[in-house]
Amino acid sequence: MPVPRFCSRVCFALAGLTLCASGAFAQQVDLSPRLEPGTDHRFKVESRSSITRSIPDLDQNLSQTTDLVFYMTRRIDSAEGDSIDAKLVFDRIVFRTQEPNLIGELEDVEYDTGLRDPETGERRGRSTLAQTEFVAMQYAEIFEPLIGNAIEIRLDHSGRILDVHIPETVGDASLFSTEMIKDRFLPLFQVHPEGGQHEIGAEWEQTSSQDSGLGFNIVSDIDWRLIGLQDNRARIGVKNTFSVGKVERDTGMGLRESSGDGEVIWNTQLGVLDELISSQSIQMGGRPPEIGGADISLSVRSRIRISRHAEPWPVPEGDRNGELDAPQH
Repeated sequence: MPVPRFCSRVCFALAGLTLCASGAFAQQVDLSPRLEPGTDHRFKVESRSSITRSIPDLDQNLSQTTDLVFYMTRRIDSAEGDSIDAKLVFDRIVFRTQEPNLIGELEDVEYDTGLRDPETGERRGRSTLAQTEFVAMQYAEIFEPLIGNAIEIRLDHSGRILDVHIPETVGDASLFSTEMIKDRFLPLFQVHPEGGQHEIGAEWEQTSSQDSGLGFNIVSDIDWRLIGLQDNRARIGVKNTFSVGKVERDTGMGLRESSGDGEVIWNTQLGVLDELISSQSIQMGGRPPEIGGADISLSVRSRIRISRHAEPWPVPEGDRNGELDAPQH
């Protein structure tokens, strides 16, 4: 991590920003997480991904948009020695996409674990858009076992994820991976790899790698920059660059173009994330042998927003039977 540069010249107070001589009074921002046993924080994790596949030679063009919303509780269980035990508890999941039905036609699908069964009155997720029970039941098998269950995480005192355990009760664990948890949910625990005090303008880096599903890993290098502090909220800019990592097999596909940026708001008083917004665009392409060497391009655009909620979760829209049941942990 680059050492923060202190102001080396005489500066002046201007427009509410106090700068100083030789860095003696340079503004410091505490980016340490507060991971106290017995504390809970609620987070809403929203993501939208749009995938477009184009094969001009075959006159094919297909687009799919998927929305996934996790209502989660971050729970700190215990702290012993050098490690901290934490949980990510799933309170509710809302999923929207387009899937083929039994006759192969694409139809809109929405599955919400927070709704009640209209016949029994019991809280059990159901599809609100799918026209076939077959499609709805596919998502019930994936999402229902998650509700009220938790991914178990071991941290160090800086918030770094040391280990991830996905219990068998979660069911379809293929929905998650250790790499996905570390990449997607790390900001729920830390925003700086070391925590501590940092001068405005400080920069640091983070690298992660995930399987593209096309025979190679995509490596994401993330540059963070502390922009400012106002009302106990630190503003941090985020910039992504992508590259091809480990190649498992040659599929004729590669990375062509990519970009990504975002912003983080870190609550310095509570030592926890208030909000994260990030957008990414990745374009891949090639000439896979299985389609006769025709040129194919894949465009993946994604946006994620994580927001902390201080109040109880809202009543699900369309729930005629009152408030969402309190999750049993």
